[in-house]
Amino acid sequence: MSLQQIEKISKQKDIPEWTVIGTIYGAKNVSKAVKTEIKKIAKKRASRLFFSNDLLIEIGKLVTNLAPKSILQAPRQQLATLEEGMAIMRGIPNQVALPLAYWRNSATTPDKANQLNPADDGCGLLWYAPLIPTKPASMLSFIGLVRETCQQYNIEPMITFTNFNQFCTDSTIPIVFDINNPKAKEDAKACLASLYEKGLKLGFVPYRLNIEQQENLDTSKTFWSTSNKIAHALDPNNILGPGRYAKGR
Repeated sequence: MSLQQIEKISKQKDIPEWTVIGTIYGAKNVSKAVKTEIKKIAKKRASRLFFSNDLLIEIGKLVTNLAPKSILQAPRQQLATLEEGMAIMRGIPNQVALPLAYWRNSATTPDKANQLNPADDGCGLLWYAPLIPTKPASMLSFIGLVRETCQQYNIEPMITFTNFNQFCTDSTIPIVFDINNPKAKEDAKACLASLYEKGLKLGFVPYRLNIEQQENLDTSKTFWSTSNKIAHALDPNNILGPGRYAKGR
C-alpha cells in the first residue's frame, strides 16, 4: 500500500502508528497499583490509554449494541475484536488473529462466523520471527530493516513486538501474499530470505524457522550434535517432530 492509503485507513479506523497492548495479572490490589504506575508512565507518551473495564468502553458497547446494524458498524467491529483480544489474554482461544492470513487471499474473504482454516483456504503466509535486544537503537535498526526490505518485495511491513523482559523482545513479521500469484509467491520467499540474512548480520537471530529453512541449517556444529544426542536419548525412535531442526539424528 502507498503511504496515502495507509494514512486513509488509519484515519478511517482512528488507529495510531503504533498500538501497545498489555495484560495485568495479579490480585486486585496489585493490579490497581500497577494501573496507577502505567498511567504515570504513559501520561506523556501515549495519545490514548484504555483499560478493559473502562467506563468509556462499556458505554461504547451499550451504544453500538442498541444502534441499528447499519449504523456504527466500524466501532461495533472494533469493540468485538477488543473483546476477542481480551479473551486470548485470559487463555480462551478464538479466531481473532486468523483473518490476517487472508489479507492477500484473492479467492476467499474471511468470515469469523464460520470456522476459518487458512491452509484449506489457500492463504499465503510466511513468518519472520527474530529476537531483538530491548534497546532503542536495536529496535529502530530492526524497524528500518523490515520496512526497507519488505518494500523491495511488495510486502506490507506489519511489525509486532512482544516484550519478554528488559533485555529481550520477540518480533513477528507476517509475510502475507497471494499464493495463486507466482510473482507474489516468489517475492514472499525472497523477502523472508533477505530479512533472515540481513537480520543475522545485525544480530537479530530467529527463534523459529519454517521447514524449508530448517533443511538449510548447518547441523554439523557442536550445538546440533549435542542436541541430537539428547534428543536420541529421549526419543530413540525419532517419533517427535522427525526432521525438525535436528535432521542429523
